[in-house]
Amino acid sequence: MKILYDHQTFTQQDYGGISRYFYELIKLGKADNENDLELCLKFSNNSYIQNYDISSHIPFLNKTEFRGKRRLQNLLNQYNSSSYISKNNFDILHPTYYDTYFLKNIKNKKFTVTFLDMIHEKFASKYPELGNNKKIFNQKKELIYKAPKVIAISESTRN
Repeated sequence: MKILYDHQTFTQQDYGGISRYFYELIKLGKADNENDLELCLKFSNNSYIQNYDISSHIPFLNKTEFRGKRRLQNLLNQYNSSSYISKNNFDILHPTYYDTYFLKNIKNKKFTVTFLDMIHEKFASKYPELGNNKKIFNQKKELIYKAPKVIAISESTRN
């Protein structure tokens, strides 16, 4: 079975729990010879994948900082992922965050989504900056209804 992971978390984070989760998941999957795993990623400065052969990405302007750098990197990676997904050369897609960009290209292929937490929903009234992010809330809602399989990383998240 060929499992494709997209770029999202490895574009958004140089360090962090979400990218560490997916790094470990992909690393374990690659050690298991029953499945073929691929990380669809063109540019990344993520520290976890720099020292492990899980991707053929290249660093993205590693020593240069400018306003809009992360956004440009995301656009390039999303274009790359969308092109790959539209070829349908995989059995299951596992997006690494909640952006729904891939839905228009996935056709009849299956996907699974991991729900890492429900922070935006649970603490929206306590932390208004979380509650104001309706985009992530709406993306999560769309994915939970469309995904054939959902992974919750804890009992609390599942509830």
